[in-house]
Amino acid sequence: MPDKEESPKAGASVEIDEIRTIDALESRTYAERFLRFNPEFTLFRRGVSLGVNLIHFLGDAPPKDNYDRTQRDLASDTIDSLWLAEHALLRGYENHSLSLLRRAYETISLMAYFFNYPDKLPQWENGGRIRQSTIRLALHSAPYPEPKETLDEMYRVYSLFTHVNRETIYHRLLGEPNRLTLGCQGNSDEINYGSVVRELLRQASWFVDVANFVFLKLGLRPPDSYAQETLRYRGRVVELALKLPALFPEHSAASRPAGGGVPKTPPSGRP
Repeated sequence: MPDKEESPKAGASVEIDEIRTIDALESRTYAERFLRFNPEFTLFRRGVSLGVNLIHFLGDAPPKDNYDRTQRDLASDTIDSLWLAEHALLRGYENHSLSLLRRAYETISLMAYFFNYPDKLPQWENGGRIRQSTIRLALHSAPYPEPKETLDEMYRVYSLFTHVNRETIYHRLLGEPNRLTLGCQGNSDEINYGSVVRELLRQASWFVDVANFVFLKLGLRPPDSYAQETLRYRGRVVELALKLPALFPEHSAASRPAGGGVPKTPPSGRP
């Protein structure tokens, strides 16, 4: 008879499938985060669904002009960013989710800017850069205004997370004593990713508002039931978002945790 297969000796290395391990960790993190913030993620997806319904409606008619065409492109790009931002957050990558939210923020702000100042579109279409500071200032006093202090706050915080700096790189404690300290483990503090859920809701709600104003002005009117749903959606987002922690509510030294702006990964990182 062949010898029985020997079990690995203590201390011997065991081969693992690294990529499948990451897949498994992401699946666990996804389930835990979705269940923890089920109403919030469900409401976020309702906002994305409203955006997709609008895109589907617009697909039934060709654009009237270049302004219409550009706004359609910006709207589609925003939905892509929002959808991928949620994917990243649910799988444990909140910093990268915020990078996508900054893109969504900049795209929505452009939609609002061109809605108020359509004469500025040719400059951008021809490759001219319009600074975010210019857009925020213009929107503050626009015919359909956006509060500058709110736009400034979002841009400041999102910009912080789109640059590699000590403040936004988590303390992974790799080797002291943690191993495999990747975002897919989902072992950062709940306050970290809970605050990003809040930003997902804010951007989804803002997009729904701006997109509907843009295309209503163009005379493209979805069914009345759609308009009523968008109004209800705004109220529900405000109610839920206010219950979530703010992302760096006051970005100052006094408000930052000791040792950096982002709380450290717990010392007992998950296996």
